[in-house]
Amino acid sequence: MRFVFKKLPRPRYIGKTGRMGEQRRFETSPTLLGDVSGATSPASDGEVTLARLRSFLDAEEPQAVRWLVHTWNGQQAAITYAELREAVLTGSMSQAQLEKWQQDYSKLVTAQLAPQWEKAMAQAAKERLEQYPKFLYDPSVSAAQSYIQQHGAELVTNLTAEQQVAIKAMVAQVAYYDATTADSLALLIRPVIGLTKPQAKANLNYYNTTLNAIKEAHPRITQERAEAQARDKAAKYAARQQRYRAMNIARTELATAYNQGAYGATLDAQERGYIGDCKKTWLTADDERVCKECGGVEGESRNMKEMFSVGVLIPPAHPSCRCAVAYEEIAPPIPAVAGDGIHRP
Repeated sequence: MRFVFKKLPRPRYIGKTGRMGEQRRFETSPTLLGDVSGATSPASDGEVTLARLRSFLDAEEPQAVRWLVHTWNGQQAAITYAELREAVLTGSMSQAQLEKWQQDYSKLVTAQLAPQWEKAMAQAAKERLEQYPKFLYDPSVSAAQSYIQQHGAELVTNLTAEQQVAIKAMVAQVAYYDATTADSLALLIRPVIGLTKPQAKANLNYYNTTLNAIKEAHPRITQERAEAQARDKAAKYAARQQRYRAMNIARTELATAYNQGAYGATLDAQERGYIGDCKKTWLTADDERVCKECGGVEGESRNMKEMFSVGVLIPPAHPSCRCAVAYEEIAPPIPAVAGDGIHRP
Protein backbone atom coordinates (compact mmCIF):
# COMPACT_ATOMS: atom_id res chain seq x y z
CA MET A 1 0.00 0.00 0.00
CA ARG A 2 1.34 3.40 -0.96
CA PHE A 3 0.54 7.04 -0.63
CA VAL A 4 -0.64 8.30 -3.97
CA PHE A 5 -0.16 11.90 -5.10
CA LYS A 6 -1.71 12.70 -8.43
CA LYS A 7 -3.13 15.44 -10.58
CA LEU A 8 -6.81 14.99 -11.19
CA PRO A 9 -7.45 15.96 -14.81
CA ARG A 10 -10.75 17.59 -13.97
CA PRO A 11 -13.13 18.05 -11.03
CA ARG A 12 -14.86 14.86 -10.00
CA TYR A 13 -17.53 13.61 -7.65
CA ILE A 14 -16.57 11.96 -4.39
CA GLY A 15 -19.41 9.64 -3.42
CA LYS A 16 -22.73 11.34 -4.10
CA THR A 17 -22.18 15.00 -3.49
CA GLY A 18 -18.58 15.99 -2.78
CA ARG A 19 -16.55 17.75 -5.50
CA MET A 20 -12.83 18.08 -5.48
CA GLY A 21 -10.75 20.40 -7.69
CA GLU A 22 -7.44 19.81 -9.34
CA GLN A 23 -5.25 19.28 -6.29
CA ARG A 24 -2.71 16.75 -5.12
CA ARG A 25 -4.83 14.10 -3.46
CA PHE A 26 -3.83 11.34 -1.09
CA GLU A 27 -5.91 8.68 0.59
CA THR A 28 -5.67 7.24 4.04
CA SER A 29 -7.25 3.95 4.96
CA PRO A 30 -5.86 -0.42 4.24
CA THR A 31 -6.22 -1.67 0.70
CA LEU A 32 -8.16 -4.22 -1.27
CA LEU A 33 -6.48 -2.95 -4.40
CA GLY A 34 -2.84 -3.77 -3.66
CA ASP A 35 -0.16 -1.42 -4.93
CA VAL A 36 -2.29 1.29 -6.46
CA SER A 37 0.73 2.97 -8.02
CA GLY A 38 0.61 0.41 -10.82
CA ALA A 39 -3.16 0.31 -11.11
CA THR A 40 -4.39 1.06 -14.59
CA SER A 41 -7.79 2.02 -13.62
CA PRO A 42 -10.25 2.06 -11.73
CA ALA A 43 -11.97 3.05 -8.79
CA SER A 44 -12.63 6.58 -7.65
CA ASP A 45 -10.47 8.00 -4.88
CA GLY A 46 -13.33 7.69 -2.43
CA GLU A 47 -13.89 4.05 -3.33
CA VAL A 48 -10.21 3.27 -2.80
CA THR A 49 -10.20 4.91 0.61
CA LEU A 50 -13.31 3.09 1.78
CA ALA A 51 -12.10 -0.24 0.35
CA ARG A 52 -8.92 0.10 2.37
CA LEU A 53 -10.83 0.77 5.54
CA ARG A 54 -13.17 -2.18 4.94
CA SER A 55 -10.21 -4.43 4.25
CA PHE A 56 -8.57 -3.58 7.55
CA LEU A 57 -11.77 -3.93 9.55
CA ASP A 58 -12.61 -7.27 7.93
CA ALA A 59 -9.16 -8.58 8.80
CA GLU A 60 -9.01 -7.38 12.40
CA GLU A 61 -12.58 -7.33 13.74
CA PRO A 62 -13.00 -11.10 14.28
CA GLN A 63 -10.03 -11.29 16.66
CA ALA A 64 -11.22 -8.30 18.70
CA VAL A 65 -14.69 -9.86 18.93
CA ARG A 66 -13.19 -13.12 20.22
CA TRP A 67 -11.17 -11.27 22.87
CA LEU A 68 -14.20 -9.36 24.13
CA VAL A 69 -16.47 -12.40 24.24
CA HIS A 70 -13.75 -14.42 25.98
CA THR A 71 -13.41 -11.71 28.64
CA TRP A 72 -17.15 -11.59 29.30
CA ASN A 73 -17.41 -15.38 29.45
CA GLY A 74 -14.59 -15.39 31.97
CA GLN A 75 -16.34 -12.80 34.11
CA GLN A 76 -19.55 -14.80 34.01
CA ALA A 77 -17.76 -17.97 35.08
CA ALA A 78 -15.80 -16.26 37.86
CA ILE A 79 -18.66 -14.65 39.76
CA THR A 80 -20.41 -16.84 42.35
CA TYR A 81 -24.13 -17.31 42.90
CA ALA A 82 -23.73 -15.82 46.37
CA GLU A 83 -22.18 -12.66 44.88
CA LEU A 84 -24.98 -12.42 42.33
CA ARG A 85 -27.67 -12.83 44.97
CA GLU A 86 -26.01 -10.19 47.14
CA ALA A 87 -26.06 -7.81 44.18
CA VAL A 88 -29.80 -8.42 43.77
CA LEU A 89 -30.49 -7.77 47.44
CA THR A 90 -28.35 -4.61 47.63
CA GLY A 91 -29.27 -3.31 44.18
CA SER A 92 -25.75 -3.22 42.75
CA MET A 93 -22.49 -5.08 42.44
CA SER A 94 -19.99 -4.75 45.28
CA GLN A 95 -17.01 -2.44 44.97
CA ALA A 96 -14.74 -5.46 45.16
CA GLN A 97 -16.48 -7.02 42.15
CA LEU A 98 -16.28 -3.79 40.18
CA GLU A 99 -12.55 -3.64 40.85
CA LYS A 100 -12.19 -7.20 39.56
CA TRP A 101 -13.96 -6.24 36.37
CA GLN A 102 -11.76 -3.19 35.99
CA GLN A 103 -8.71 -5.43 36.29
CA ASP A 104 -10.14 -7.77 33.65
CA TYR A 105 -10.70 -4.90 31.23
CA SER A 106 -7.33 -3.38 31.98
CA LYS A 107 -5.66 -6.66 31.01
CA LEU A 108 -7.80 -6.89 27.88
CA VAL A 109 -6.85 -3.40 26.77
CA THR A 110 -3.17 -3.60 27.66
CA ALA A 111 -2.44 -7.07 26.30
CA GLN A 112 -4.76 -7.25 23.31
CA LEU A 113 -6.77 -4.22 22.25
CA ALA A 114 -4.09 -1.52 22.59
CA PRO A 115 -1.58 -3.40 20.40
CA GLN A 116 -4.33 -3.82 17.82
CA TRP A 117 -5.10 -0.08 17.93
CA GLU A 118 -1.40 0.63 17.50
CA LYS A 119 -1.38 -1.70 14.50
CA ALA A 120 -4.33 0.20 13.03
CA MET A 121 -2.60 3.54 13.49
CA ALA A 122 0.65 2.25 12.04
CA GLN A 123 -1.18 0.80 9.05
CA ALA A 124 -2.86 4.14 8.41
CA ALA A 125 0.52 5.92 8.64
CA LYS A 126 2.30 3.38 6.44
CA GLU A 127 1.51 5.36 3.30
CA ARG A 128 3.45 8.31 4.70
CA LEU A 129 6.47 6.11 5.31
CA GLU A 130 6.41 4.72 1.78
CA GLN A 131 5.97 8.14 0.23
CA TYR A 132 8.79 9.61 2.32
CA PRO A 133 11.27 6.92 3.49
CA LYS A 134 12.99 9.39 5.81
CA PHE A 135 9.73 10.34 7.49
CA LEU A 136 9.81 8.53 10.82
CA TYR A 137 6.31 8.16 12.26
CA ASP A 138 5.99 5.53 14.96
CA PRO A 139 2.73 5.31 16.95
CA SER A 140 4.60 3.79 19.88
CA VAL A 141 6.65 6.94 20.41
CA SER A 142 4.47 9.66 18.88
CA ALA A 143 1.45 11.51 20.20
CA ALA A 144 -0.59 8.50 19.11
CA GLN A 145 0.65 6.62 22.15
CA SER A 146 -0.90 9.25 24.39
CA TYR A 147 -4.19 8.70 22.59
CA ILE A 148 -3.95 4.93 23.08
CA GLN A 149 -3.20 5.25 26.79
CA GLN A 150 -5.92 7.80 27.45
CA HIS A 151 -8.52 6.03 25.38
CA GLY A 152 -7.66 2.68 26.91
CA ALA A 153 -8.23 4.05 30.41
CA GLU A 154 -11.56 5.53 29.30
CA LEU A 155 -12.69 2.23 27.80
CA VAL A 156 -11.86 0.31 30.98
CA THR A 157 -13.88 2.77 33.05
CA ASN A 158 -16.81 2.86 30.64
CA LEU A 159 -17.12 -0.90 30.22
CA THR A 160 -17.11 -1.44 33.98
CA ALA A 161 -19.63 1.33 34.59
CA GLU A 162 -21.95 0.07 31.86
CA GLN A 163 -22.10 -3.37 33.46
CA GLN A 164 -22.96 -1.86 36.82
CA VAL A 165 -25.72 0.26 35.28
CA ALA A 166 -27.13 -2.73 33.38
CA ILE A 167 -27.40 -4.86 36.51
CA LYS A 168 -28.95 -2.02 38.51
CA ALA A 169 -31.57 -1.60 35.79
CA MET A 170 -32.49 -5.29 35.91
CA VAL A 171 -32.85 -5.21 39.69
CA ALA A 172 -34.94 -2.04 39.54
CA GLN A 173 -37.22 -3.47 36.88
CA VAL A 174 -37.87 -6.60 38.89
CA ALA A 175 -38.42 -4.62 42.10
CA TYR A 176 -41.09 -2.39 40.59
CA TYR A 177 -42.71 -4.38 37.80
CA ASP A 178 -41.98 -8.09 37.87
CA ALA A 179 -42.70 -10.97 40.19
CA THR A 180 -39.28 -12.55 39.71
CA THR A 181 -37.69 -13.63 42.98
CA ALA A 182 -34.23 -12.62 44.14
CA ASP A 183 -32.99 -16.16 43.62
CA SER A 184 -34.34 -16.31 40.06
CA LEU A 185 -32.93 -12.90 39.18
CA ALA A 186 -29.51 -13.88 40.48
CA LEU A 187 -29.49 -16.71 37.94
CA LEU A 188 -30.65 -14.38 35.17
CA ILE A 189 -27.88 -11.84 35.76
CA ARG A 190 -24.94 -14.12 35.01
CA PRO A 191 -25.52 -14.46 31.23
CA VAL A 192 -26.02 -10.69 30.77
CA ILE A 193 -22.65 -9.70 32.25
CA GLY A 194 -21.03 -7.72 29.48
CA LEU A 195 -24.26 -6.27 28.09
CA THR A 196 -25.49 -2.68 28.16
CA LYS A 197 -28.51 -1.42 30.09
CA PRO A 198 -30.90 -1.58 27.09
CA GLN A 199 -29.66 -5.06 26.22
CA ALA A 200 -30.01 -6.31 29.80
CA LYS A 201 -33.56 -4.97 30.08
CA ALA A 202 -34.43 -6.48 26.71
CA ASN A 203 -33.10 -9.82 27.90
CA LEU A 204 -35.20 -9.68 31.07
CA ASN A 205 -38.29 -8.82 29.02
CA TYR A 206 -37.49 -11.71 26.70
CA TYR A 207 -37.23 -14.05 29.70
CA ASN A 208 -40.59 -12.95 31.08
CA THR A 209 -42.31 -13.23 27.70
CA THR A 210 -40.80 -16.67 27.13
CA LEU A 211 -41.77 -17.84 30.61
CA ASN A 212 -45.38 -16.80 30.10
CA ALA A 213 -45.46 -18.47 26.68
CA ILE A 214 -44.12 -21.74 28.12
CA LYS A 215 -46.68 -21.75 30.94
CA GLU A 216 -49.51 -20.96 28.54
CA ALA A 217 -48.46 -23.71 26.14
CA HIS A 218 -47.96 -26.23 28.98
CA PRO A 219 -50.49 -25.49 31.74
CA ARG A 220 -49.38 -28.45 33.85
CA ILE A 221 -45.67 -27.63 33.81
CA THR A 222 -44.11 -26.81 37.17
CA GLN A 223 -42.95 -23.26 37.86
CA GLU A 224 -39.40 -24.45 38.46
CA ARG A 225 -39.20 -26.28 35.14
CA ALA A 226 -40.79 -23.41 33.23
CA GLU A 227 -38.28 -20.97 34.71
CA ALA A 228 -35.38 -23.25 33.84
CA GLN A 229 -36.50 -23.49 30.21
CA ALA A 230 -37.04 -19.73 29.98
CA ARG A 231 -33.62 -19.06 31.52
CA ASP A 232 -31.98 -21.35 28.99
CA LYS A 233 -33.60 -19.48 26.11
CA ALA A 234 -32.72 -16.12 27.66
CA ALA A 235 -29.09 -17.22 28.09
CA LYS A 236 -28.90 -18.14 24.39
CA TYR A 237 -30.40 -14.77 23.51
CA ALA A 238 -27.83 -13.08 25.77
CA ALA A 239 -25.03 -14.84 23.88
CA ARG A 240 -26.33 -13.39 20.62
CA GLN A 241 -26.61 -9.95 22.23
CA GLN A 242 -23.10 -10.30 23.58
CA ARG A 243 -21.66 -11.07 20.17
CA TYR A 244 -23.53 -8.16 18.63
CA ARG A 245 -22.11 -5.82 21.22
CA ALA A 246 -18.62 -7.22 20.75
CA MET A 247 -18.86 -6.58 17.01
CA ASN A 248 -20.09 -3.04 17.67
CA ILE A 249 -17.20 -2.29 20.05
CA ALA A 250 -14.61 -3.94 17.81
CA ARG A 251 -15.62 -2.01 14.70
CA THR A 252 -15.91 1.29 16.52
CA GLU A 253 -12.57 1.00 18.28
CA LEU A 254 -10.66 -0.18 15.21
CA ALA A 255 -12.18 2.45 12.95
CA THR A 256 -11.41 5.12 15.55
CA ALA A 257 -7.79 4.02 15.85
CA TYR A 258 -7.33 3.75 12.10
CA ASN A 259 -8.77 7.18 11.36
CA GLN A 260 -6.82 8.64 14.27
CA GLY A 261 -3.61 7.18 12.85
CA ALA A 262 -4.24 8.65 9.40
CA TYR A 263 -5.08 12.03 10.88
CA GLY A 264 -2.09 12.02 13.25
CA ALA A 265 0.34 11.03 10.53
CA THR A 266 -0.95 13.77 8.25
CA LEU A 267 -0.52 16.39 10.97
CA ASP A 268 2.94 15.06 11.78
CA ALA A 269 3.96 15.16 8.11
CA GLN A 270 2.77 18.76 7.92
CA GLU A 271 4.67 19.78 11.03
CA ARG A 272 7.86 18.24 9.63
CA GLY A 273 7.50 20.00 6.30
CA TYR A 274 6.80 17.02 4.08
CA ILE A 275 3.41 18.29 2.93
CA GLY A 276 1.73 21.67 3.01
CA ASP A 277 -1.69 22.85 4.10
CA CYS A 278 -4.41 20.20 3.73
CA LYS A 279 -8.13 19.84 3.93
CA LYS A 280 -10.08 16.74 4.83
CA THR A 281 -13.22 15.38 3.14
CA TRP A 282 -15.77 13.05 4.72
CA LEU A 283 -16.52 9.82 2.85
CA THR A 284 -19.41 7.45 3.55
CA ALA A 285 -19.82 3.87 2.37
CA ASP A 286 -22.49 5.24 0.00
CA ASP A 287 -24.92 2.32 0.38
CA GLU A 288 -28.31 1.59 1.93
CA ARG A 289 -26.76 1.14 5.38
CA VAL A 290 -25.45 4.72 5.60
CA CYS A 291 -27.33 6.52 8.36
CA LYS A 292 -28.99 9.90 7.91
CA GLU A 293 -26.38 11.59 10.10
CA CYS A 294 -23.42 10.45 8.01
CA GLY A 295 -25.28 10.78 4.72
CA GLY A 296 -25.74 14.45 5.48
CA VAL A 297 -21.99 15.04 5.84
CA GLU A 298 -20.89 13.02 2.78
CA GLY A 299 -18.46 15.07 0.72
CA GLU A 300 -18.12 17.81 3.34
CA SER A 301 -14.63 19.35 3.44
CA ARG A 302 -13.03 21.07 6.42
CA ASN A 303 -9.66 22.39 7.47
CA MET A 304 -7.47 19.91 9.31
CA LYS A 305 -8.29 21.12 12.82
CA GLU A 306 -11.88 22.11 12.14
CA MET A 307 -14.85 20.00 13.27
CA PHE A 308 -17.16 18.44 10.72
CA SER A 309 -20.80 19.43 11.01
CA VAL A 310 -21.54 16.18 12.90
CA GLY A 311 -19.35 17.46 15.74
CA VAL A 312 -16.19 15.36 15.34
CA LEU A 313 -12.74 16.01 13.86
CA ILE A 314 -12.69 12.66 12.04
CA PRO A 315 -14.87 9.53 11.83
CA PRO A 316 -16.42 7.65 13.44
CA ALA A 317 -19.46 9.80 14.09
CA HIS A 318 -21.23 7.04 16.04
CA PRO A 319 -20.76 3.39 17.05
CA SER A 320 -20.08 1.07 14.09
CA CYS A 321 -19.60 4.04 11.75
CA ARG A 322 -17.93 2.92 8.50
CA CYS A 323 -16.93 6.36 7.26
CA ALA A 324 -13.43 7.46 6.30
CA VAL A 325 -11.62 10.66 5.37
CA ALA A 326 -9.64 11.72 2.30
CA TYR A 327 -6.89 14.32 2.76
CA GLU A 328 -6.07 16.81 0.03
CA GLU A 329 -3.03 19.07 -0.09
CA ILE A 330 -4.21 22.58 -1.01
CA ALA A 331 -0.90 24.45 -0.60
CA PRO A 332 2.74 23.40 -0.92
CA PRO A 333 5.04 23.08 2.10
CA ILE A 334 6.57 26.31 3.41
CA PRO A 335 10.17 26.58 2.17
CA ALA A 336 12.85 25.83 4.73
CA VAL A 337 14.27 28.71 6.71
CA ALA A 338 17.65 28.31 8.33
CA GLY A 339 17.33 27.80 12.05
CA ASP A 340 13.54 27.21 12.06
CA GLY A 341 14.08 23.73 13.54
CA ILE A 342 11.80 22.09 10.99
CA HIS A 343 13.17 19.19 8.98
CA ARG A 344 12.50 19.39 5.24
CA PRO A 345 12.58 16.35 2.98
